[in-house]
Amino acid sequence: MFLILKISFIVFGSALLGTIMVGTNMSKFQGTRDPAAIRQVYDFTHLSGSNLEGAVKERLVSGLEIYKDEQGLGIGLGHFAFSLNSGEKVLGCRAYKKITFEFEAEGVAVNGEKPTMKLEGQCQYSSDLTKINPVWIPSARIFGERPGDDGFDEYERPAQVNFKNVADYWPRQWVLIGLTVQGDSGQVQVDKNEVGQILGRPFIINME
Repeated sequence: MFLILKISFIVFGSALLGTIMVGTNMSKFQGTRDPAAIRQVYDFTHLSGSNLEGAVKERLVSGLEIYKDEQGLGIGLGHFAFSLNSGEKVLGCRAYKKITFEFEAEGVAVNGEKPTMKLEGQCQYSSDLTKINPVWIPSARIFGERPGDDGFDEYERPAQVNFKNVADYWPRQWVLIGLTVQGDSGQVQVDKNEVGQILGRPFIINME
């Protein structure tokens, strides 16, 4: 009888522990989607107006990162939390669904006009909430095509790339001249001068 009770206790205890662990993991998962879970330094829920806009711009630009793999090049941004006009606290990518990067070719001009590249993608945040996942340029595929004014859709890592004023070859170096995040709640735009002021230098990508 004692052995049976002991076995029952062990089984019940294991089941209870498993339930607690699952509940804890679920709470942690849900918590990471809560604006309160983001690091305090990236929490702008107490800001509004021009103070909020300035903080968001600085966070986006200061978090700029370049990623590379065999297929192409990705550009990531800094993430944040803020409050809507209604007072609701949200994560950046919950409010701003679309990201647009605008570039000019470095040291290249065609009939007096610089080649431009527009990159558009989805706003998706990292697991720790502090970064916006990179938007990818399928450079390997682009370099395999004839240079010219053309557009490319990236399906595996959803993005769209469009070129203008491209002539005989694909430029390799591009300078960021504009950045926009936008959604139903509005948009935030950062121009070339603001990028330079925040970083202390131009933001240049090399697609080689």
